[in-house]
Amino acid sequence: IESIEVIKGPAATTLYGADAAGGVIQIITKKGRQGQQGIQWSAKAEYGTIDWHLPMRQNYTLCTRGGVLSQTATAISRITHNSWPGCHGMNPDAPWQQRLLVESPLGDPGVLRSGRQLGYDLGARGGGDRYSFYVNAGRQDEDGVFQNNWFERTSGRANFTVTPLDPLELTVNTQYSRTGQQMPLNDNASQGWLRNAWRGRPGFAAPWANGWLGLGPEQIAIYDNVDRVERFVLGTALRYQPTTWFRNQVSMGMDAGDRVVTLFYPIDRTGMQPYGASNANGYISNLDRATRDYTVNYTGTLTANLRPDVSSAFSFGMQYLADNYRSVQTVGEGLIADAVRLIHVDNNLATRVFENTTEQRSLGFFLEEQLGWRDRLFVTMGMRIDDHSAFGENFSTVYYPKAGVSWVVSDESFFPFRGVENLKLRAAYGHAGNAPSPFAADRVYGAATGLGDDGALFAALAPDAYGNPNLRAERGVEMEFGMDASLLQGAVGLELSYYDNRTRDALIRIPVAPSSGFTGSVLQNVGEVRNTGFEASVFGSPVHNRNFSWDTRVSLSTNSNLLVSMGGAREFVPIGYRGAQRHQEGYPLAGYWVEVPLRDASGNLVLDAQRRPVLADEMEYLGNSAPTREASLTNTLTLLGNFQLYTFLDYKGGHYLFNMSEATSVTDGNHILANNPEVDMEEWLLKRWGGNHQFIERADFIKLREVSLRYTVPRAVTSRFGGNNLSVALAGRNLAIPWTRYKTGADPEVNVWGADTFGRGESNSVPMMRRIVATVNVGF
Repeated sequence: IESIEVIKGPAATTLYGADAAGGVIQIITKKGRQGQQGIQWSAKAEYGTIDWHLPMRQNYTLCTRGGVLSQTATAISRITHNSWPGCHGMNPDAPWQQRLLVESPLGDPGVLRSGRQLGYDLGARGGGDRYSFYVNAGRQDEDGVFQNNWFERTSGRANFTVTPLDPLELTVNTQYSRTGQQMPLNDNASQGWLRNAWRGRPGFAAPWANGWLGLGPEQIAIYDNVDRVERFVLGTALRYQPTTWFRNQVSMGMDAGDRVVTLFYPIDRTGMQPYGASNANGYISNLDRATRDYTVNYTGTLTANLRPDVSSAFSFGMQYLADNYRSVQTVGEGLIADAVRLIHVDNNLATRVFENTTEQRSLGFFLEEQLGWRDRLFVTMGMRIDDHSAFGENFSTVYYPKAGVSWVVSDESFFPFRGVENLKLRAAYGHAGNAPSPFAADRVYGAATGLGDDGALFAALAPDAYGNPNLRAERGVEMEFGMDASLLQGAVGLELSYYDNRTRDALIRIPVAPSSGFTGSVLQNVGEVRNTGFEASVFGSPVHNRNFSWDTRVSLSTNSNLLVSMGGAREFVPIGYRGAQRHQEGYPLAGYWVEVPLRDASGNLVLDAQRRPVLADEMEYLGNSAPTREASLTNTLTLLGNFQLYTFLDYKGGHYLFNMSEATSVTDGNHILANNPEVDMEEWLLKRWGGNHQFIERADFIKLREVSLRYTVPRAVTSRFGGNNLSVALAGRNLAIPWTRYKTGADPEVNVWGADTFGRGESNSVPMMRRIVATVNVGF
């Protein structure tokens, strides 16, 4: 990677269309340098360890008289005999502290392992008078902390640039990668590692391993889910500048990916069906996915000096995107042997096939004019017009205007602050869009089977998706104001921004009227969402001399989001676990809502006839599910010009997290409060029957993201061996959580919902692993 650029919403939409409404991260890869030169080689090797370093949940069991006297059962039937072998031999009249069993099954020997990562990389760059190139090849292997978890990647890249004529330049970029990974089941999967370890009862004779909920480590490791991907990316760009005032660029690209996901269960020979009756005779599934994405872009720029102190840059262009997706899934149930994994009617008791195809197209045109005055005041205006295949048939195109101004006020003669070398003020306004998903606008019917009057079956159509012919893109209207400053002769830098983003025509699912003959919900453009916040960064070099330098950066940001309106379509939309999160007008998106236990005038809990707390009829808003405050601190210390120490601290706060692992621990009976006879009764009643409120905690935290130490060997030493540069480094990532308000879980950043946009919660979720990596870089 040569550089990384971030393009924000309206500016990104002008260049890349509706898919870029949330902004674009532009990664620029390395290229060669033109001019007569020798080939420059670079190589990197790294080795590291991966470990679970955070606390693990503990399970508790209080051995009662019944548990101490329970009988021993056979392996197959012991769960039905209620056997507690861990309690045998105890004195049932001993103090409860001596009868309390405490286990953390995930920490048992042989369950987890110390993972490793190994990587190699070799690159070369060079060029001549009219050409340059960069090539690179790499290999990466990882073994995770779980027994059935690994990752591998082989990749290569080649970038070529040719200048056959002075005004003409052709660039070709290619990349090929082949990856594979085996992923274990986790989060709250019934056959996952953490669910079975953290929901078990110490001392209990579970079906497969004492103290585990259902499956034991050996059975969980059988789960074989392998994901393999081959990807080829080809991009070309032709730049033509016939005059000094006219630049043209045409670029075309293709991203082709082929992915095969294989899930395999061997034939069960125990008779206990650990993975269910349907998989007991063996199971194999192959999901083949093929994606083909194509892009065509043209950009032209005309530059001119309208007056000696006024410059103009007028840009125009178009973009065409075509995304194609096709998947075929084949399933075979009942294998003739574990080694025969071909899905065929002759090899399996039952076979099934599923197919899916999706196509998307978008076409956009844009115009942009930038006027500059004395190279200090710049005014930009632009417009993009888009059409997208996912729009409804009654909606064709969408327009995205933008405008911006920046002023280097420190260049003015009247600027009074001598300690400020550079001060730029900026403001921007623009529209951005987000297209709906494919087929969301279409009315869809599914295949069905009917029964005729004569008793014969016939093919039929059944209502599937209602569709919305008026569906259009969400529209974001954003304003941003900010400043960039350099102070004290460049020793201190300052960046400040304020943004106000309003999303209109937000897509919200509305229940379909039963009279239509359809069920479910349909997307409609009825919502309005507002996001506001500040971003600030202060950076500089407090100390800088020959033997020691200190570079530091502090970044702060805030975000406040509000669901302004749902157009009267719905009162609220429940999401997440137990409906604890909602989209509701006048409140943040996906906020947490809780049932509050009632109390009498004396402050005592109101209990029902079963001696359980009575909860309020109406749920109350508790707080945000996403951070509202973020901050980071990085420091780089350089000693004697060769040693460099880097640290990165990260803070997120102002939000809550639903610890579903804690909730299930209470209901499963392996929580400490459920096994403590001296527990405060009100505390236990609230924990057991007090609703979601008891498990939704503040999730503010500070993380030590990284600490690294690098030593660069002096050039005088490396030149003796024909090298240009040599460095060795040791880095630790995800090292610690020095402080957090999240007390009952290990990591406040986990999320059981994964890629889900709004759902937030922990449910037997795997935290980030600690990585210690040693790296050697050499150039010659």
